[in-house]
Amino acid sequence: MPFHDIKALREHLWYLDYPRQLSIESFRNPNFPLVAEMLQWFASRYNDNPDLPTLCDDERERTLFITSHVEFLFKESGIKMNPRRLYAADNRCVTELLRVASTLRKAMEAAKNYNPDEDTSVTGFTPPSTQELTKLMADQKKVREMASDLTARGARLYSLLGQEVDLREQRDLALSKELDMREIEQGMKRCIQTLSNQIDTKQKMIDDLATDEGDLQAKLLRKKEELKRANKRMKALKNVRPAFMDEYEKLEASLKEFYVIYVSKFRNLKYLESKVADIDKEETEKYMERARELQAIQEEAFSQQQERMLAGVGGDDLGDEFEDDDEDEDDDDDDDDEEEDDDDDLEGEDEESSDLQLGDGEDDELNAQESLEIPDYGDGDPSDDEF
Repeated sequence: MPFHDIKALREHLWYLDYPRQLSIESFRNPNFPLVAEMLQWFASRYNDNPDLPTLCDDERERTLFITSHVEFLFKESGIKMNPRRLYAADNRCVTELLRVASTLRKAMEAAKNYNPDEDTSVTGFTPPSTQELTKLMADQKKVREMASDLTARGARLYSLLGQEVDLREQRDLALSKELDMREIEQGMKRCIQTLSNQIDTKQKMIDDLATDEGDLQAKLLRKKEELKRANKRMKALKNVRPAFMDEYEKLEASLKEFYVIYVSKFRNLKYLESKVADIDKEETEKYMERARELQAIQEEAFSQQQERMLAGVGGDDLGDEFEDDDEDEDDDDDDDDEEEDDDDDLEGEDEESSDLQLGDGEDDELNAQESLEIPDYGDGDPSDDEF
């Protein structure tokens, strides 16, 4: 029993003007008279004449006393108590008595603090708070289930009460008969046989569980051994070097070299393609500019000729002008031929420059081949000195 429980019970009883002084050692040993006295005093606080049994001489009377007082307090205050703890009358009953004492103290404090001006019973029902409404909404489903259960229980009780007239005669007849010890003995034997069968069934289930447990333990051990072997095999495979690893490393190294060569050649190729595109663009622009210049010259010559014809120039002058125009056209044709020759020379230089701008590996091979100048010896073989 916690010390604070007996201390709290003493304070509550002192506040309630209990006529007897309660000691801390009162419930160290079973003290049924004190428990009975406190229960009677609690019942008198709710009702002056509770009409409850007061005798506590033998076991039957004490049992009836405890049960009747527990039921009375539950009906009056709604407090549930454990009659077994109260019957024991030891340190375990302090918690049960403390419930009633604390409820009576709260009621007395509320009566002392009562203010008629703040009483809401005259105006009507006090509206519940938001928290209470939330709790009521949460308990709505439970209340509905309890209501349906209450209806079913009421209907069943009504039907049973309707059978009470017939059952009363059968009950009185059964109670009036003398007990047959043989029937009782046979019933006890049947119950013992049923229980023994149930025990055998449970024991068989326990044996089956033990067998299953042994099988599972054996499987677990096998799985552990397989796991150990698998781990050992994995470690061995990690330490073993494959037979083709040397060849793989060599091929990997050569592949890296080829990749470097490929990257350099690809870069050179892209560079040359960009240069060719730039040159083509420049040539196209030059060609278009030259065409525009020729067109401008032709338009200018045509306009001059039209002006002379309009000015009324003589036939000789016109013939001289036509001859001059033919000479100019011949000069223009010569200029076009010279420009085409210049274009061919530029294309040859571009091809030579593109051949010179190759990758590192390809430049070395081309330089090596160009450095070897093989002389022409005709049909005979070259001598050692000349080679």
